Amino acid sequence: MEESGIATRWDVITGGEKFFHITKAFHNALHGAPYEGPPDWFDEFLATNEENRQRMEFDEDFVVIHDPQPVALVTAREKQRGRWIWRCHIDLSRPSPVVWDFLRPWVEKYDASLFSSPLFTRGLSIPQYQFFPTIDPLADKNRESRAGICPRRSRRFRHRSAEAHRHAISRFDRSRTCRRHPRLSHGPKVRGLQLVLAGGSASDDPEGMIVLREVEEAAAADPDIHF
Repeated sequence: MEESGIATRWDVITGGEKFFHITKAFHNALHGAPYEGPPDWFDEFLATNEENRQRMEFDEDFVVIHDPQPVALVTAREKQRGRWIWRCHIDLSRPSPVVWDFLRPWVEKYDASLFSSPLFTRGLSIPQYQFFPTIDPLADKNRESRAGICPRRSRRFRHRSAEAHRHAISRFDRSRTCRRHPRLSHGPKVRGLQLVLAGGSASDDPEGMIVLREVEEAAAADPDIHF
């Protein structure tokens, strides 16, 4: 956007350890996990958003707020001329009613919302648009693999044939790893199919190692699942 002549800047909210645990619980609940947070977590969430609002400036023509963590920053628009857009990067198809009922009034203060898929949306009083993830086509993970790299990795994971394996690559998150890979369920096995779950840890997601241990335990009896 800068190269196109559109003056653009990026800002990041701050918050303490408690705010991190609150927003992580919100994230899991919006994906359908049970929510058991105490009532004061909602007050803490709003207080942290207000602290960020007071230190930040919002004088642009368009303000795009990403995901639930900073959603309440929209209170700043009351004295601003710009348009506000909420960009949702997660799946809201089956959220916890407790958390969604708390967040929805804030979302509906925006001029519009953006979702990655129509399946992820909720019934909102504001316009909802589909907006595909903006992925750098030249990033390493989007480049064609070097010749020979796949056979070497297949041998490492003891694949019996190049046609009989699948890879799932992501960080270890309950919304990505467990629910979306049916080989971890008790359904019928596909003959000859091997599954490789390849992921890494993130410094801002301590739950990742917990999820990894849960998935390893769930797959312990299946010799065709590799990590």
